[in-house]
Amino acid sequence: MSLRRSEVTMVNSSWTEGHILQLWQKPETTFKVYPACDVRAFKELVRHDEDQERRSINVVSVAQFRPEKDHQMQIKAMKNPGTGVVAGSGWCCWKREEMNGDRERVDNLKELSRQLGVEQNCIFQVNFSFDTLKKELVDGLMGIHSMWNEHFGISVVECMAAGLLMVAHKSGGPLMDIVVDDEGDRNGFLAADEHEYARVIKSILEMSPELQERIRKRARSSVDRFSDQEFERNFRESLKIVLS
Repeated sequence: MSLRRSEVTMVNSSWTEGHILQLWQKPETTFKVYPACDVRAFKELVRHDEDQERRSINVVSVAQFRPEKDHQMQIKAMKNPGTGVVAGSGWCCWKREEMNGDRERVDNLKELSRQLGVEQNCIFQVNFSFDTLKKELVDGLMGIHSMWNEHFGISVVECMAAGLLMVAHKSGGPLMDIVVDDEGDRNGFLAADEHEYARVIKSILEMSPELQERIRKRARSSVDRFSDQEFERNFRESLKIVLS
């Protein structure tokens, strides 16, 4: 009840906003303020996509190794016959911080990749530097995100800012705020299960470099609304009703 008495409520996405409005019913003091993301650091990365035919196909997943991130589905999608991912492809997973039980989860994911016969294609990177992350993003063709009903999805924004062709879960923040999955305005792709992920990944691999580049440019330009500067502006705007 005390939270309902707050003078200002900030929510981090349209998905969260819907829940808060349903619970508290205070639209006049509820403001959507997207989380701050240093998109400039990722947009400044120089890509060499014209050389992609001479490179392996790298699909990059940026997330903590937590159960809700559903890395299992990513590995199963890679094994799915509909994916069309060829030998030599890389599936890179990056984790931001150490948490209890994470090492065991990584070991379990490695075991799953062995059981499915894709262990040569899965690279599990744990706690590496920001510079290494940027290199992985530059070398990647696609980004993949598989958490159901994530409130926002900063890793999705980071991958898009870096120029990866993003495949995100069709729910929560990625669906409602970040990824446009409509032809003509597309800046990324959405999927809900391993079969959809497989189909989307296959369609990206079959795209012409020109179409890939158009989607990539839309993605990189679309993330400016999630910048540090936009966060500061929206944060200040939300506080006007109590500071004026």
